[in-house]
Amino acid sequence: MSSMKTKPCGFNCGTELYWNTEMSRYYEVDTDKPHFCPNYVKGKKPDPSSQFKYKPTNSSTSTNQTSYTPKPKEDPKIKIMGNSYTHLTGPPSIIELGYERLSDIIRDAGGKIHGSQRGVDEENKMDLIVYWEVPLDWRPNVKESINQMWERDD
Repeated sequence: MSSMKTKPCGFNCGTELYWNTEMSRYYEVDTDKPHFCPNYVKGKKPDPSSQFKYKPTNSSTSTNQTSYTPKPKEDPKIKIMGNSYTHLTGPPSIIELGYERLSDIIRDAGGKIHGSQRGVDEENKMDLIVYWEVPLDWRPNVKESINQMWERDD
């Protein structure tokens, strides 16, 4: 069990524990059995200096023991997205190539892309509005990459 992540009990009983995903509870590393801490007192919170993050859950058994699950880690930085669009016009083959290039740029920036076709005229030219969304701090880089993409084709 040396490759599994272990943590000391939050109630300072000295037992090393691991999270058993099948049983959704902490098990003792030495005995491979569910942990029932002798230091647990109902209503007492675990030692804040311990590495555990506790969240009480309802036990499905009729014992007086309470099982705990760790709190999920929160992402400290929520990504704020920036929206924009690009207008593509020309023959379908050029539109397809442009959309594929745009898609690669947007995907690499961690964004989303969607195209909305307006139509094809009598010269077989079509209009496509490409709406895209990327993390706000990436938008200037994406716009620069798109401009460079068009400059290479000129």
